[in-house]
Amino acid sequence: MQQDSSATFENDVARIKVRIESLIKEHFNNGLGNLFLSRLGGQLGSDRVLLERLTGQRLGEFVRQNFNYEIGKGGQKNNVLFLVAPDMPGTTNAPPPRPMQRYAPPFWAAFAIPLKENEQRYINLATLRFGPDRASLGAENDDIRVISPEYIALPNASGSPNETVARIEAWLGAEHLDGERFLAKRPRLDGHGSVLDALLQSLSTEELRRISLPLDIIKILSTRKS
Repeated sequence: MQQDSSATFENDVARIKVRIESLIKEHFNNGLGNLFLSRLGGQLGSDRVLLERLTGQRLGEFVRQNFNYEIGKGGQKNNVLFLVAPDMPGTTNAPPPRPMQRYAPPFWAAFAIPLKENEQRYINLATLRFGPDRASLGAENDDIRVISPEYIALPNASGSPNETVARIEAWLGAEHLDGERFLAKRPRLDGHGSVLDALLQSLSTEELRRISLPLDIIKILSTRKS
Protein backbone atom coordinates (compact mmCIF):
# COMPACT_ATOMS: atom_id res chain seq x y z
CA MET A 1 0.00 0.00 0.00
CA GLN A 2 2.85 2.36 0.86
CA GLN A 3 4.51 1.60 -2.46
CA ASP A 4 1.30 2.26 -4.39
CA SER A 5 0.87 5.58 -2.61
CA SER A 6 4.43 6.58 -3.45
CA ALA A 7 3.95 5.64 -7.10
CA THR A 8 0.76 7.70 -7.29
CA PHE A 9 2.59 10.69 -5.81
CA GLU A 10 5.41 10.45 -8.33
CA ASN A 11 3.02 9.96 -11.26
CA ASP A 12 0.90 12.98 -10.31
CA VAL A 13 3.90 15.25 -9.81
CA ALA A 14 5.48 14.06 -13.07
CA ARG A 15 2.22 14.59 -14.99
CA ILE A 16 1.77 18.11 -13.65
CA LYS A 17 5.41 18.93 -14.34
CA VAL A 18 4.96 17.93 -17.98
CA ARG A 19 1.81 20.05 -18.16
CA ILE A 20 3.62 23.07 -16.68
CA GLU A 21 6.42 22.69 -19.21
CA SER A 22 3.89 22.52 -22.04
CA LEU A 23 2.04 25.65 -20.88
CA ILE A 24 5.28 27.63 -20.50
CA LYS A 25 6.58 26.61 -23.92
CA GLU A 26 3.24 27.37 -25.56
CA HIS A 27 3.24 30.84 -24.02
CA PHE A 28 6.75 31.76 -25.12
CA ASN A 29 6.53 30.01 -28.52
CA ASN A 30 3.53 32.22 -29.29
CA GLY A 31 5.80 35.22 -28.98
CA LEU A 32 4.24 36.45 -25.74
CA GLY A 33 6.19 38.33 -23.10
CA ASN A 34 6.76 37.56 -19.45
CA LEU A 35 4.50 34.84 -18.03
CA PHE A 36 2.87 35.81 -14.74
CA LEU A 37 2.76 32.91 -12.28
CA SER A 38 -0.80 33.90 -11.37
CA ARG A 39 -1.76 33.24 -14.98
CA LEU A 40 0.11 29.91 -15.05
CA GLY A 41 -1.59 28.89 -11.80
CA GLY A 42 -4.98 29.80 -13.25
CA GLN A 43 -4.30 27.65 -16.31
CA LEU A 44 -3.35 24.71 -14.09
CA GLY A 45 -6.57 25.04 -12.09
CA SER A 46 -7.02 22.14 -9.65
CA ASP A 47 -3.61 20.73 -10.63
CA ARG A 48 -1.97 23.70 -8.93
CA VAL A 49 -3.73 22.88 -5.67
CA LEU A 50 -2.79 19.21 -6.01
CA LEU A 51 0.85 20.02 -6.80
CA GLU A 52 1.24 22.34 -3.82
CA ARG A 53 -0.39 19.77 -1.52
CA LEU A 54 1.79 16.91 -2.75
CA THR A 55 5.11 18.77 -2.75
CA GLY A 56 4.55 21.25 0.07
CA GLN A 57 5.88 23.95 -2.28
CA ARG A 58 4.28 27.02 -3.80
CA LEU A 59 4.09 26.97 -7.58
CA GLY A 60 6.83 29.58 -7.92
CA GLU A 61 9.27 27.55 -5.83
CA PHE A 62 8.47 24.36 -7.77
CA VAL A 63 9.09 26.12 -11.09
CA ARG A 64 12.29 27.67 -9.76
CA GLN A 65 13.68 24.27 -8.75
CA ASN A 66 12.55 22.27 -11.75
CA PHE A 67 12.84 24.61 -14.74
CA ASN A 68 15.58 26.80 -16.10
CA TYR A 69 13.69 30.09 -16.23
CA GLU A 70 14.55 33.36 -14.57
CA ILE A 71 11.84 34.49 -12.14
CA GLY A 72 11.30 38.22 -11.87
CA LYS A 73 9.33 40.33 -9.40
CA GLY A 74 7.20 43.38 -10.04
CA GLY A 75 4.26 45.36 -8.72
CA GLN A 76 4.17 48.11 -6.13
CA LYS A 77 5.16 45.73 -3.34
CA ASN A 78 7.50 43.69 -5.52
CA ASN A 79 5.39 40.58 -4.91
CA VAL A 80 4.06 39.88 -8.43
CA LEU A 81 6.10 36.93 -9.76
CA PHE A 82 6.63 36.18 -13.43
CA LEU A 83 8.83 34.06 -15.69
CA VAL A 84 11.10 36.33 -17.68
CA ALA A 85 10.65 35.83 -21.41
CA PRO A 86 13.82 34.16 -22.72
CA ASP A 87 15.83 35.59 -25.60
CA MET A 88 15.19 33.33 -28.55
CA PRO A 89 17.63 34.24 -31.37
CA GLY A 90 16.85 32.79 -34.76
CA THR A 91 13.11 32.68 -34.21
CA THR A 92 12.24 35.25 -36.87
CA ASN A 93 9.45 32.97 -38.12
CA ALA A 94 7.76 32.86 -34.74
CA PRO A 95 4.13 34.00 -34.83
CA PRO A 96 3.53 37.65 -33.87
CA PRO A 97 2.53 38.39 -30.27
CA ARG A 98 -1.15 37.92 -29.56
CA PRO A 99 -2.92 41.29 -29.23
CA MET A 100 -3.88 42.12 -25.68
CA GLN A 101 -7.50 41.19 -25.05
CA ARG A 102 -9.96 44.07 -24.61
CA TYR A 103 -12.49 43.13 -22.00
CA ALA A 104 -15.83 44.83 -21.43
CA PRO A 105 -15.21 47.95 -19.27
CA PRO A 106 -17.32 46.84 -16.25
CA PHE A 107 -15.59 43.44 -16.27
CA TRP A 108 -12.16 45.08 -16.59
CA ALA A 109 -12.96 47.47 -13.75
CA ALA A 110 -13.84 44.58 -11.41
CA PHE A 111 -10.15 43.60 -11.51
CA ALA A 112 -8.56 47.04 -11.96
CA ILE A 113 -10.25 48.88 -9.08
CA PRO A 114 -8.54 48.06 -5.76
CA LEU A 115 -10.53 46.68 -2.84
CA LYS A 116 -11.20 48.79 0.20
CA GLU A 117 -9.97 47.46 3.52
CA ASN A 118 -11.76 44.24 4.59
CA GLU A 119 -13.93 44.40 1.45
CA GLN A 120 -14.94 41.45 -0.70
CA ARG A 121 -15.84 41.54 -4.37
CA TYR A 122 -18.53 39.64 -6.26
CA ILE A 123 -19.49 39.84 -9.92
CA ASN A 124 -22.68 38.86 -11.70
CA LEU A 125 -21.53 37.11 -14.87
CA ALA A 126 -24.70 37.98 -16.77
CA THR A 127 -24.89 41.70 -16.01
CA LEU A 128 -21.18 42.25 -15.16
CA ARG A 129 -22.28 44.30 -12.16
CA PHE A 130 -19.84 43.93 -9.28
CA GLY A 131 -19.71 44.98 -5.66
CA PRO A 132 -19.00 43.95 -2.07
CA ASP A 133 -22.45 42.51 -1.39
CA ARG A 134 -23.60 39.40 -3.26
CA ALA A 135 -27.27 39.85 -2.44
CA SER A 136 -27.43 43.25 -4.15
CA LEU A 137 -26.10 41.93 -7.46
CA GLY A 138 -28.93 39.59 -8.45
CA ALA A 139 -31.23 36.74 -7.60
CA GLU A 140 -30.20 33.64 -5.65
CA ASN A 141 -29.91 31.50 -8.80
CA ASP A 142 -27.86 34.04 -10.79
CA ASP A 143 -24.26 33.09 -11.61
CA ILE A 144 -22.44 35.35 -9.18
CA ARG A 145 -18.77 34.61 -8.49
CA VAL A 146 -16.23 35.78 -5.94
CA ILE A 147 -13.13 37.57 -7.19
CA SER A 148 -10.44 36.81 -4.62
CA PRO A 149 -8.06 39.66 -3.66
CA GLU A 150 -5.13 37.96 -5.42
CA TYR A 151 -6.81 38.74 -8.76
CA ILE A 152 -7.52 42.41 -7.98
CA ALA A 153 -5.15 45.36 -8.30
CA LEU A 154 -3.42 46.38 -5.11
CA PRO A 155 -3.90 49.91 -3.75
CA ASN A 156 -1.27 52.25 -5.20
CA ALA A 157 -0.27 49.62 -7.79
CA SER A 158 0.94 50.67 -11.22
CA GLY A 159 -2.29 49.60 -12.91
CA SER A 160 -0.43 48.17 -15.91
CA PRO A 161 -2.92 46.86 -18.52
CA ASN A 162 -0.73 43.77 -18.99
CA GLU A 163 -0.90 42.99 -15.28
CA THR A 164 -4.67 43.47 -15.26
CA VAL A 165 -5.08 41.12 -18.23
CA ALA A 166 -2.85 38.55 -16.54
CA ARG A 167 -4.98 38.68 -13.38
CA ILE A 168 -8.19 38.42 -15.39
CA GLU A 169 -6.95 35.43 -17.35
CA ALA A 170 -5.71 33.72 -14.19
CA TRP A 171 -9.15 34.19 -12.61
CA LEU A 172 -10.90 32.92 -15.74
CA GLY A 173 -8.71 29.82 -15.66
CA ALA A 174 -9.38 29.20 -11.98
CA GLU A 175 -13.14 29.58 -12.57
CA HIS A 176 -13.07 27.47 -15.77
CA LEU A 177 -14.67 30.28 -17.80
CA ASP A 178 -14.28 31.18 -21.46
CA GLY A 179 -12.93 34.70 -21.68
CA GLU A 180 -14.54 35.30 -25.10
CA ARG A 181 -17.89 36.03 -23.49
CA PHE A 182 -16.42 38.94 -21.53
CA LEU A 183 -14.65 40.72 -24.39
CA ALA A 184 -15.70 44.23 -25.36
CA LYS A 185 -18.19 43.88 -28.19
CA ARG A 186 -19.28 47.47 -28.69
CA PRO A 187 -17.35 49.65 -31.15
CA ARG A 188 -15.30 52.46 -29.68
CA LEU A 189 -17.28 55.58 -28.92
CA ASP A 190 -16.63 57.70 -32.06
CA GLY A 191 -13.07 56.40 -31.86
CA HIS A 192 -12.24 58.50 -28.80
CA GLY A 193 -14.14 56.98 -25.88
CA SER A 194 -12.18 55.82 -22.86
CA VAL A 195 -12.73 52.90 -20.52
CA LEU A 196 -13.91 55.43 -17.95
CA ASP A 197 -16.54 56.77 -20.37
CA ALA A 198 -17.83 53.28 -21.13
CA LEU A 199 -17.83 52.32 -17.45
CA LEU A 200 -19.83 55.41 -16.46
CA GLN A 201 -22.38 54.69 -19.16
CA SER A 202 -22.79 51.07 -18.10
CA LEU A 203 -23.44 51.71 -14.39
CA SER A 204 -26.72 52.75 -12.85
CA THR A 205 -27.09 55.90 -10.74
CA GLU A 206 -27.22 53.79 -7.57
CA GLU A 207 -24.06 51.90 -8.55
CA LEU A 208 -22.27 55.17 -9.29
CA ARG A 209 -23.08 56.37 -5.76
CA ARG A 210 -21.43 53.29 -4.24
CA ILE A 211 -18.17 53.43 -6.18
CA SER A 212 -15.32 55.74 -5.26
CA LEU A 213 -12.07 55.69 -7.23
CA PRO A 214 -8.60 57.01 -6.38
CA LEU A 215 -7.45 59.73 -8.75
CA ASP A 216 -4.64 57.59 -10.15
CA ILE A 217 -7.14 54.87 -11.16
CA ILE A 218 -9.40 57.52 -12.74
CA LYS A 219 -6.42 58.75 -14.75
CA ILE A 220 -5.63 55.22 -15.98
CA LEU A 221 -9.24 54.49 -16.98
CA SER A 222 -9.64 57.89 -18.65
CA THR A 223 -6.56 57.47 -20.83
CA ARG A 224 -7.19 53.85 -21.87
CA LYS A 225 -9.38 53.58 -24.98
CA SER A 226 -12.52 51.43 -24.83
